[in-house]
Amino acid sequence: MIVIKYKKVEITAIVELIRLYKRFTLTKTMYQPNNNMELTRQERKMLIALSSGKLYKEIASENFISINTVKKHLKNVYKKLHVSSRKEAVEKYARQKEEE
Repeated sequence: MIVIKYKKVEITAIVELIRLYKRFTLTKTMYQPNNNMELTRQERKMLIALSSGKLYKEIASENFISINTVKKHLKNVYKKLHVSSRKEAVEKYARQKEEE
């Protein structure tokens, strides 16, 4: 806890409120649902390659990017689709495409 004294007044409550506000707004934006599931072109490429059964290493070499970049793109895909595995991501994206 931070205690700031200004003209003999402790404003710890204000500092605490600011901290809580920042925490709330960060959490709100981090976990806000993305209903439209808009994937970038690169994320779609990763998802299509993933659905064909390719390994991260293969996807990386075909797209001339590092394995960590592939992982980052797929992490974003999982977050946007609200899934936690390769299988769930492929199934959910396939269902979404069928509906369009």
